[in-house]
Amino acid sequence: LELKKSLLNQEHQKKLELKKNIYKIAKKSMDDLNATNALVGVVDSSSGEVVAMVDVLNYSDVKEKLYDLSVLNYSYEPGSVISPLIYAIALESNITTPSQSINCYQGKFKIDNKYITDTYQYDHLSAEDVLVYSSNIGISQIALSLGSISLHEGLKEFSLEDYATYYEKQELIGSVPSVQKLENNIYRATT
Repeated sequence: LELKKSLLNQEHQKKLELKKNIYKIAKKSMDDLNATNALVGVVDSSSGEVVAMVDVLNYSDVKEKLYDLSVLNYSYEPGSVISPLIYAIALESNITTPSQSINCYQGKFKIDNKYITDTYQYDHLSAEDVLVYSSNIGISQIALSLGSISLHEGLKEFSLEDYATYYEKQELIGSVPSVQKLENNIYRATT
């Protein structure tokens, strides 16, 4: 029992030290960027376990505490973070292969009356390079090829609507767009 307590205490101390180090790095980054707040999460890439979360607020730059900062209470648009999920769904559905050539339209792709753009003007990229170079146009085309039901069901399989931590009372859960929303081409392409 004493050994177990000692091991638990050591593990707790490691986590506290990790949080302290993350806080210092976040605070220094905030100071360097002249930012007023930072939300930092560290995830073990092998297990998906949330290892640490830190909220940093520079109150000297804020006149009033108008909001409760918590990394668990902010929803966010994941941007390029979701591209690998869409790519994985397409691979699983046999919609694409890593070597498939995707036309990137020299950086400007029209869907209905809207344009999707890339920072760089790629001609063609392999489906794998769409991820490597973070091509909005390439991943949009892959998402369009999936269809609304396949994309919706595929995203749900990644548990995006589940709690990510054990702090369920504090955490907001994510959401997956409905099939109806994903039927709109521009919405599906920009998901």
